Amino acid sequence: MPQAALPDVNTILITYRRERIVDLKSKRFTGALGSLLSMNAALPKKYQVEISTKKYNLALNKNILAVCSKCKDEPEYHSLIVDDYLLSSFGSLVSGTKYEKRWKCSKCNYVNILSKTELIKPEPKKPFFLGVVPDPPILTKGLMSEIDYPSLFEAWAWNFSVELEYQMGKYRVEYKPQEGEEPEEKLKGEEEEKIETLDGF
Repeated sequence: MPQAALPDVNTILITYRRERIVDLKSKRFTGALGSLLSMNAALPKKYQVEISTKKYNLALNKNILAVCSKCKDEPEYHSLIVDDYLLSSFGSLVSGTKYEKRWKCSKCNYVNILSKTELIKPEPKKPFFLGVVPDPPILTKGLMSEIDYPSLFEAWAWNFSVELEYQMGKYRVEYKPQEGEEPEEKLKGEEEEKIETLDGF
C-alpha cells in the first residue's frame, strides 16, 4: 500500500484532534474513542501506536527488578516464570482465592510470593514514549465502575493522545515529499491555520 501523503494525514489528524477534545470535555467517551482510533489508523503502519495491555506492561516493566526474599538476587521482573500454586483450605479462606502466584529464584531456588515481592523500579527519564498503550478501560455493570470509568478513560485517552502526537511528530520529520508535492512547512502551516483553539485541558 502506498504511503499516505502528509497533507492528507494532517487534515485527518486536525479534524479528529478537535473532535476528540470536544468529546472528552462533553464526556462522550465513545466518540472520543472513535476519534483516537481514527487518528491512529490515518498514520502509516510504522508510526501507529499499538494497543495491547500485555505489550504495554512489558514495555513499562522491562527495567523493573524483583528482589528474592532469601538471597536478595535481583532478576529482571519480565524474566520471572510465574506459576499458580493451589492454596490450602485455610489459605484460600483467608485470601479469598484458590491460587497464589509465585516465582522461583534461579539463584537459590527459593519460591517467592509474587504479591509480597519487593520491586525495584528505576524512574524513567521524562518525557518517555513507548509506542504502545493498554487496552481501553471497559465500562462494566455496577456503581463503582460507573464512578471510576470517566477518570480511568480520560487518563487512558490522554496517554494515547500523547503517544499519537509523538508518532505524528516523527512522521513529519521523516516524511519525504513525493514528486510534485508542495514543501512540508507550507502544507503544515496551511493546515494549522484551520485549528480552532480549544482550552479546558
